[in-house]
Amino acid sequence: MNFKNAFLFTGLLVVSLQVTQGEAISNNLEAPTDYTEEASGDSWLTASFGTGAASYKLTDVTLLMLSDFNIGTAQVGLYSDVEGEPGTLLSTLRSPASYSTTLANTIFTDSGYGLSANSTYWIVLQSVSGSFQWAFTDDNTGSGVGFRAAWGSSENVGATWFTSALQPMQMRVDASAVPEPSSIVLLGLGLLAFFARGLLASKSNLLRADRAGNSSALR
Repeated sequence: MNFKNAFLFTGLLVVSLQVTQGEAISNNLEAPTDYTEEASGDSWLTASFGTGAASYKLTDVTLLMLSDFNIGTAQVGLYSDVEGEPGTLLSTLRSPASYSTTLANTIFTDSGYGLSANSTYWIVLQSVSGSFQWAFTDDNTGSGVGFRAAWGSSENVGATWFTSALQPMQMRVDASAVPEPSSIVLLGLGLLAFFARGLLASKSNLLRADRAGNSSALR
């Protein structure tokens, strides 16, 4: 491998490592379900999560929910936090092709929206058509660096919100941590140094072999 190819390989490897494997940064799906809240028409529902000390790329959100009549479309959006409630729409997640009429883990996927470190976000469920039920629990605990018990409801398409820190909605937020830029640079420099050392050693061995061949020819 020449130095140019080594450089290209290192660059591709560093890019591939810029986003690590996904993890659940907020999860309470395993908690016992108490009942459900309805999202339909003007009624929207929301639940909060955070990021902790790291930055992330959002991959997907799983809600424990059902469709009342097995028809209609639910929409899930990622919102910023403004004074403890949903603020600006940041990303609209892709909805599944179908929904269960009994409570089931329902996955909404995202294209990798960047989540800032030490930040709070809101997941908002609304009904484009039909009626949906989102489960909640009496257990205010959960797992993940960003778990929050806060949730809310709106009866006027998100114009105003009622929020609470009791009986949270049940969801899981999966995201991939983004390494610090300094770590990526150090990794790249280390790999280039490794390849450069190998190339120098290879050239040195070839030079010695060439000299040995010339010496034998002279004899």
